[in-house]
Amino acid sequence: MAVNEIPGFAIGIVKDGQVVYAAGYGVAERGAARAMTPQTLAPAASLSTQFTAAAILQLAAQGDIDLDAPAAGYLPDVPFADPRLAAVTIRQLLANTSGLPQISGAAGYDSTRRASTPDDLNRYLAGRTLAADPAERFEISNDNWDLLAAVVSSVAGQPFEQYAADHLLAPAGMTSSTFRLAEADPAQLTASHWLDAGGRSVSSRAPPEYDQLHAGATGLVTNVDDLLAWAALNLDHGRCADAQVVPKETYAEMWAPHARFDDEFGGLFEQWGLGWALADEQGHRVAWWGGMSLGANMMLFLAPDDDVAVVTLANATREGTGPPWYSYSVGYSILQLLLEVQIGGT
Repeated sequence: MAVNEIPGFAIGIVKDGQVVYAAGYGVAERGAARAMTPQTLAPAASLSTQFTAAAILQLAAQGDIDLDAPAAGYLPDVPFADPRLAAVTIRQLLANTSGLPQISGAAGYDSTRRASTPDDLNRYLAGRTLAADPAERFEISNDNWDLLAAVVSSVAGQPFEQYAADHLLAPAGMTSSTFRLAEADPAQLTASHWLDAGGRSVSSRAPPEYDQLHAGATGLVTNVDDLLAWAALNLDHGRCADAQVVPKETYAEMWAPHARFDDEFGGLFEQWGLGWALADEQGHRVAWWGGMSLGANMMLFLAPDDDVAVVTLANATREGTGPPWYSYSVGYSILQLLLEVQIGGT
């Protein structure tokens, strides 16, 4: 934290269905007295996509969505500019093999947009174009998850944010989390901190890259405590207390490889399932994902066969030197310690 000028860090661990460690270090806002705790909220960025995938799989298990049907069939009000999008299936969107490219940085995001409607999202999606034919290659794209959120909204007949709150967050016991930034408790929300390209410290009380329009891709606001509840649910194959929140039968496919990461990543960047990254860590199966926006990053690691989960959150990033996955580095090392494997191994 001192070396990288990280004001606050929070860590949590689940073992055998129980929270065995949850702690915060430092402060939620540089120069203020607010401590960083497991209750401190932050934008989850791309970790949001796990919940979008779970929503789709819930509806699929109910027979409301066919994973191998074109997504366009569920979005009759979206006049896609690229005719190839009409053939992209729900499964290809979940697997990041649709052919849609990742937007560059925060391009296409409006940090002042704190509210949006399904019509706003439909207009945005209508202009998206493919960079490759469907199923031709793997590329993580926020547009995949915006499309999936639009499908959830269309099929469920309610905004994606409300569906996620009613069918995922509340049943999972994620009482502080929301897909609407305006609903997050401002007293618990971390400030965002980063070093700019010149090495100067910058901070913002409001998340500088949050855009309500892209709720399905990057809209979740959550904390370590709530992600520990989500981790325990997934280690129990979708069950929380007496409720089966995520259908148990979906895990075999959700945690099966559908695509491979490029070789350049290394570490746990090996394969992609449906909403989860997948890896083998020295003989231990790992399912994980995380998110980074300017000023914050968080990670969730599961070792399902070992009944272990690790959650990490850092309220700082760095510009101009590549992705500063502080939460990844710390969380990965903790996971290796808990699995009793070689630190810094494959």
